[in-house]
Amino acid sequence: MAQVNDWKINLIAIYNDKLHDQLFVADGGTISMFQIHFGHITESLANPLNHWVINANQMINQIRLIRFKEDPALLIVDDGGDTTILLFQSNNLLRLPNVGSGAWGCAGASNGSQVAVSANSHEVTSWTFDVSGQPDVKQTLQGHQHNVPCIDFNGDGKYIASISIDSTIRTWDVHSGQPINSRILPTREWGWTVRWIPPESIDVVDKSEIEKLFPEFQRHVFGSLLDRALENDEGLYRGEVEYEGEEDGVVEFIGDDEDDFQDEIQDENDFHEDDDDDAMQHPKKSRCITLDSESDSNEFLLCTDFEHGFLFDNKLRCLCASTDIIPGLPQITPLMNAMRRICLSEYIPEMSMALMASTGLGRVAIVHLLKFHQGSEPYAMVTKGHIPFQDEIAPIIGMTISKHVSELNGMTFVRVYILYETKKLFCYEIRRSTSWNPLDFTGTQL
Repeated sequence: MAQVNDWKINLIAIYNDKLHDQLFVADGGTISMFQIHFGHITESLANPLNHWVINANQMINQIRLIRFKEDPALLIVDDGGDTTILLFQSNNLLRLPNVGSGAWGCAGASNGSQVAVSANSHEVTSWTFDVSGQPDVKQTLQGHQHNVPCIDFNGDGKYIASISIDSTIRTWDVHSGQPINSRILPTREWGWTVRWIPPESIDVVDKSEIEKLFPEFQRHVFGSLLDRALENDEGLYRGEVEYEGEEDGVVEFIGDDEDDFQDEIQDENDFHEDDDDDAMQHPKKSRCITLDSESDSNEFLLCTDFEHGFLFDNKLRCLCASTDIIPGLPQITPLMNAMRRICLSEYIPEMSMALMASTGLGRVAIVHLLKFHQGSEPYAMVTKGHIPFQDEIAPIIGMTISKHVSELNGMTFVRVYILYETKKLFCYEIRRSTSWNPLDFTGTQL
């Protein structure tokens, strides 16, 4: 492979044709496709099934599987600001107008008629395609003050979420191009990933049962109590919020009683700034800004920064947070240190599970999202394990998943593909336990 730079996002994608997984790997300015035969990974990677030169003069930053009209396709962005849609089943390339600077993030709507790209211009560009498959409507979404590494369409393609190095997360109306909500991440660290998730997919459990299973599980930080503890910008160890329970990666609340705790949540979640142009241009002045534009989506947003995960509701109110998702390693290379950030994420709604990868640390966290019956319906993110199970001391340059349905019990399981800078590819299966315990996940390397 070509030299891997530390700003690359995701260089692999997968398409499942019901018979095989077709793996796409970006190398420099080219794309290679491999047909994976399960249990024979090494042999599968001996020779590519197909090969495309996307741009001989630029290096690809990210590839993402999308639906284009009725066909599967790859959305590809590169250092030069070029965007390409590869219709790999028909060997056709559709090139979109250059966005003016290096492109990082890319996303496609599930309706097959919209794509979006984010760039170092601090802008997000979206295109809507006509019935012939040509770009018809272009929108430029402006407001971020720094580079935008990740964007995502919501389920029906009406809205885009973006996260930025400027520490803000924003939501946008695709049709009008207008912003809807904006807020600063609780930690004020660089933002790296954002994913819309359906709230009904989150497992609902009895909190008392969780406490029996995990005695160290106490009260999680919900709402934006974490925001208030971090207002002083002096780090994560202030006030009554402490980060403990590293083994499970949960955030615990230490201090006042439950009533005071819930009051803090309500006070913070009731806080909104008025619509203010100056605040939008200088988002550090406000933690959460709600604009005149309204969203009819009830979807949540799952986000990451350098080492934390956050769950926000559709108004960008923080529902829960998790820290130390991926523990550090005793020895890492300079490249691993430069790439140390959680900039790869996937959400599997059938399992109420997120995969969050620290590219520099070379590890992926399996994070279970939970909702409790009691009280004000608080949420939690619990880290249940990490892959790889053995130490592979190298940066991750790509992560992708394929979904499958078991012939034995009809339950969904996923195959997780991880590509390392050392050119090693690992594949794991993650299956949900059929027992009553929704937290019992298992993984097996293929």
